[in-house]
Amino acid sequence: KVLDFGLVRVSDPQPADGVTREGGLAGTPAFMAPELALGAPPDGRTDLYAVGCVAFWLLTGRAVFEASNAAAMVAAHLRDPPDAASDWVRGVPPALDAIVTRCLAKAPADRFADARALADALDALGPVDGWGAAQARAWWAAHPAESSPAVHESSHALEWGETVAP
Repeated sequence: KVLDFGLVRVSDPQPADGVTREGGLAGTPAFMAPELALGAPPDGRTDLYAVGCVAFWLLTGRAVFEASNAAAMVAAHLRDPPDAASDWVRGVPPALDAIVTRCLAKAPADRFADARALADALDALGPVDGWGAAQARAWWAAHPAESSPAVHESSHALEWGETVAP
């Protein structure tokens, strides 16, 4: 279950003068699209940036940008190019790296147009080591949510496809 990856609903629009009031910047800094930090209205491509941040974290075990405080992290999302996941984990397929990097594009127009386009790009990757959409559906059917496995951490860098034993 994904509980929070930077998506929020704006309950009050920004003031017309563009001045952000205290607490006006809404979102989780580690997953915040650049346009949110600039006060632009969010759209589906904003969500895809957050999905890219989650994918990066799932592949590498670290945030796209790490900083000493929230302001520095938001600034990094605004100006710094993200590393490729393969810079941190050996063997990430180049096509998957490209998909995650495209989700993390600074300009919304450079990201996938919508979630369907992202899903199509992921589907085009095909099964990894015999594991594809059909296998995932079968696994989830056999493992209801109430029996989801615990998260395990590892102290070493993983090879793509390597698993961590409980």
